[in-house]
Amino acid sequence: MTDFIDELLGPAPEDWEPVPNKLMFYGGDWPSNFCVHERFEIPLPLSLNPTAELASANAFAHDLWLEVDNGEVAFHLGKLGGGRTREEDFVNLMRIWGTSSPLQAKRAAGVRSGVRLPAGWNSRGRIEWMLEVQRRKYTIPRLRRLLLNTGDQVLCENSVDRNGNGRDDEWGCRTKGSTGWTGANYLGRVLMKVRFELQQQRRIAVAADERFADVRPLRQALAGLPPGAAVICGEGTPIGRAARDHARRHRLEVTIVDSAAALLDAQPDCLRLFASGRVSEQEPLRSLAAAATEMGADVQITQAGAAPAAV
Repeated sequence: MTDFIDELLGPAPEDWEPVPNKLMFYGGDWPSNFCVHERFEIPLPLSLNPTAELASANAFAHDLWLEVDNGEVAFHLGKLGGGRTREEDFVNLMRIWGTSSPLQAKRAAGVRSGVRLPAGWNSRGRIEWMLEVQRRKYTIPRLRRLLLNTGDQVLCENSVDRNGNGRDDEWGCRTKGSTGWTGANYLGRVLMKVRFELQQQRRIAVAADERFADVRPLRQALAGLPPGAAVICGEGTPIGRAARDHARRHRLEVTIVDSAAALLDAQPDCLRLFASGRVSEQEPLRSLAAAATEMGADVQITQAGAAPAAV
């Protein structure tokens, strides 16, 4: 059976230009590796982990982590592990990690940098690591929401120079050196893979005041969640108990929490609030909605006798 990376490395689509419903991105756009955003963690290459034995070039330890604020730094750190000594790799790590911009990181690990690539990097290795980087990047709630909100759009890295000619026909969708659209679009396709995984892992938080007892809006809100979705709720209200029971009955992951803080700590993509009156007049729900919005969650409020509304 062909796996995702084999498929990615196979023949590229003939032409991206006529593909409908495209989302084009490049440079500082949020899907790009050149976008600087909130920090996220990536695992340290095993060859640089002083607590582990030297393993295969594409193995990564998950007990030591590095913080980065853009995907370009994270991607180029994955090139480490091919040095003749750990000291050589460590020097390169500090040089790449210490750069102040995505462009500097790219140059610090480029062809002229002297970085020795690990075995397999130019085939499967770089794709495996890019997939790992994007999975880590989209643990950031705001970015996860942006990616999920693209729905079924075809994501294409529009890597062009100032003359409109393609610059990168592997990671981008454009033909190198011309205005064509025959690039492999590795980055766009990796992002669509991560988006599909996230769509299967939607995290829906449910909260309500004690007087809201009509469970029908809740059932409508939770209907059709894909396998692998998670429902986060308390058990102190009729709505919370109904959410718990719905999740278990439909074999969804369920996380029971005992406070509003714990609800947010579970990092939901969406918060569904059920209120018997105006949320603005109920301090616990109002604060919860504001905090969820600030962390990038999609907040929807159902008020008794009214249609659901987005914040």
